[in-house]
Amino acid sequence: MGAHETPTRPNGAARTRTTHDPAGPLIWQRTDTVGTELVFPDADGRTAAGTAVIGGTGPHSVHWTVGLDDASGVRALTVTCESSQSRRTLSMTREEDGTLVFRSGDSEEPIRIEGIDVVRITDSPMFLTWALRRLAVTPSAGVVTAMTARVLLPSLTVATGATTYQLVSDQRLRIGGDEAGASFDIDASGIVAYRPGRLRLA
Repeated sequence: MGAHETPTRPNGAARTRTTHDPAGPLIWQRTDTVGTELVFPDADGRTAAGTAVIGGTGPHSVHWTVGLDDASGVRALTVTCESSQSRRTLSMTREEDGTLVFRSGDSEEPIRIEGIDVVRITDSPMFLTWALRRLAVTPSAGVVTAMTARVLLPSLTVATGATTYQLVSDQRLRIGGDEAGASFDIDASGIVAYRPGRLRLA
């Protein structure tokens, strides 16, 4: 799958610099629990679908489909999360003026949110990859702050706030701001490939 890969770190944790095909399919494995996410991006770069199965405490499955604009911004999203106790669905569309409209399966009234630059599903690294493309984050850009709407799993609640995105090198991403800080490795094709103690790209 990979065209080039650098050695692992001395402590054995992989620092992935493999070139992966952005057209997929792409597979991430969770390292903090039993879990896998499989993503199928379309070749045109405008749509994608993904499925994740997470074990451990509170096991659940997630299936999502997404539509993207030319800048890799999320313009449409449907997420379904299922566990032994419940099944929830959340859909989102972006209107012409940029307003996000969220609709939940258990609520007839849509929720409208303005001023959002980035939409992500928590713990889905493909959405973080699209965010970097959408915001044109580069090492020379410094810290980029963007209003972000995050779909939290497994509740499908939506959290909003200002998230900071910074490529401290070609290989390393840091995020923070109104969400918990985290670091990620980026592979040679710009895909989020590794988060210590959380996930890695297979």
